[in-house]
Amino acid sequence: LSFFSASGQRCHSVTAVSSSFRTSEPGNPRCLVALQALYAPVLLAMSRTTGLRVSIGQMCSRASVEQNLIEIDGLARAAQSEASKMLFLPENACFMGVPGTSMSLEVAESLDDDSGAAGTIIPRLGEICQRYKLWLSVGGFQEKVSGEEGVGKIHNTHIVIDDGGRIVSRYRKIHLFDYKHLKESLLTVPGTTTEVCETPFGLNLGLSVCFDLRFPSLYQRLREQGANVMLIPAAFTVDTGRAHWETLIRARAIETQSWVIAAAQSGRHNEKRESYGHGMVVDPWGKVVVCLKGDQASVETFELDIGLVDEVRRRFVIKQRLSM
Repeated sequence: LSFFSASGQRCHSVTAVSSSFRTSEPGNPRCLVALQALYAPVLLAMSRTTGLRVSIGQMCSRASVEQNLIEIDGLARAAQSEASKMLFLPENACFMGVPGTSMSLEVAESLDDDSGAAGTIIPRLGEICQRYKLWLSVGGFQEKVSGEEGVGKIHNTHIVIDDGGRIVSRYRKIHLFDYKHLKESLLTVPGTTTEVCETPFGLNLGLSVCFDLRFPSLYQRLREQGANVMLIPAAFTVDTGRAHWETLIRARAIETQSWVIAAAQSGRHNEKRESYGHGMVVDPWGKVVVCLKGDQASVETFELDIGLVDEVRRRFVIKQRLSM
């Protein structure tokens, strides 16, 4: 017995029912219970609405804000052509400097004025959102630190911009990456608070950035705050990416029973920096839904079924055990 979605794809198939629970046995309560258990996931799948169309982008950003913004515009245009509601970009999407220099500090902009953006990069991103009627997740934006204690320092800030061009959420990276010649803590001040961004289309976005991925307690906290989608924009190094990237992303999805969208930088940015790529989307059961390949800018649009979060959390209950 097969069931088909509205698009004609087979969504579930049942091949046999145990003879001990035949429907020809009238009034057999064991039969009714067995059939309810058997067909419950089928009926749930049939009753679901079509998933929300969203897009993940992959980039090889360099030390040119203008060129990177042109590339982001192209990715947004491609996402819009696929009827996408939101585009998720990697860490350092707007600028990738050379390690060991002050380049990131030189391009950093403040987010502290009343409009939400004191520089020119955020308004440009806002124009892109308005032009393509698209929400945008930009991880790893170089934000100036305010006050005297912030002189010569930045935050690594994940921002979300709505389709009206307004910043609706921001998160400052908590866990800084110091590895080999990459010393993030030299210029960057860590954040201290978590952030969940609610959207009008049902996604509650748990914000994080790159190295945060290695700290599962952060994502448990985001789940407790209502997140059903974890965002992990990143620029993983090639060696750590090969060893740990997919394993960590799938672990965070399985542990929190949430969607994980991990947009990635890919390829050689300069003589001192190369990123692993493999931007990835993983569903709440740990299945890899999207994995981007190659070093060129690319975008992939997919359907995100937020109902799958509720289904997995209901059928495989772990929440009350998380504190044990």
